[in-house]
Amino acid sequence: PPATFLFLRLLLVCIIVLPYTIYELLKTKINPKDYLNLLILGFLSQGTLLIIFYAYKFTSVLDVTIIGVIGAVLSVYLGHFFYKEKVDKKLTIGLILASIGTIIVIIEPILNNGHSQINLNQKIYGNLLTIIYTLCWIAFLLFSKLVMGEKSKELKNDLKSINIKTSTKKYSASLITNLSFFVGLVTVLPFALWEAFTNTTGFNITSISTLGLF
Repeated sequence: PPATFLFLRLLLVCIIVLPYTIYELLKTKINPKDYLNLLILGFLSQGTLLIIFYAYKFTSVLDVTIIGVIGAVLSVYLGHFFYKEKVDKKLTIGLILASIGTIIVIIEPILNNGHSQINLNQKIYGNLLTIIYTLCWIAFLLFSKLVMGEKSKELKNDLKSINIKTSTKKYSASLITNLSFFVGLVTVLPFALWEAFTNTTGFNITSISTLGLF
C-alpha cells in the first residue's frame, strides 16, 4: 500500500541519515522562529509524495509524466520571475523542444494502441492529484531557495501576505534535506497506520522478502 511503502522507505532513510543529521544540528543551531519554515519544506518535499503515489492508482504514468514536464518548464520561468534567473532565447527554445519531444514520445503508445482502459472520472481525479503534487514541488523549489539565503522581494511579499516570514538565517542544503525526511516520516505515519488497521489490501509486512527489503 502507498502510505505503508513510503513510511518504510522514509524510516529506513531516517535511520541512515540520523548520525549526520545530529552532527548538522550540533554544528548549526536552528532559530526557533525558523521551525515553521523547515516544517513546510519537509512537508512540501517529502510529505506530499503520498499525493503522487495515490495519483498513480487512478491515472496513467503517461499523464503523470506529461504534467511533470509542464511543471518542470513552469519552475524555470518562476525561477526567472522570483529570483531573476537568466532564461535566454536558447534556453527557451531548448525547453520548448524538450517539452514537445517528451510529450510526443509519451503519447505515441496511446496513438498506436487505442483507447485508455482507465475510467474517465478516475483519470480526472488522478490528474488533479498530480497537478496538486506538481504545484507543491514547485513551491518547495522556490521556498527552499529563500530559506537557503537567496533574495526574492516578490516571494517575500507573497509569503508575508499569508503570514509566513522568511528565515532569520541561511541553512545548508544537507540540513534542510535531512530534516525533510523526518517531517515526511511523521506526515506519512497516520496514513500508514490507517492502512494497517483497515487492511483493505490484505498486505502483511512479514511477507516482504529479503530482496524486497533490499
